[in-house]
Amino acid sequence: KGDNNNGPDLEPVLAENVVGKYADITVPYVGYLLNYANSKAGAALLLIIPGVFLLGYSAISIFGAIRSIDGEKKDKKVEQSV
Repeated sequence: KGDNNNGPDLEPVLAENVVGKYADITVPYVGYLLNYANSKAGAALLLIIPGVFLLGYSAISIFGAIRSIDGEKKDKKVEQSV
């Protein structure tokens, strides 16, 4: 029986025709996160949180660039006055 059909296989599947293997690895609690992400609140939260982080990172980068430009201007003024 495959994933996309309800009926059983007509003939047995040979071992060499099996593509994947079960690795016996589980990641605990991921299913809860995915179920929450399917809700409206979860989807909104998973969009808002990364958006806030991106805006914060952008603001920090912009203010850092402005400070470095202002620092270079002050250094030029000090050199000209000496």
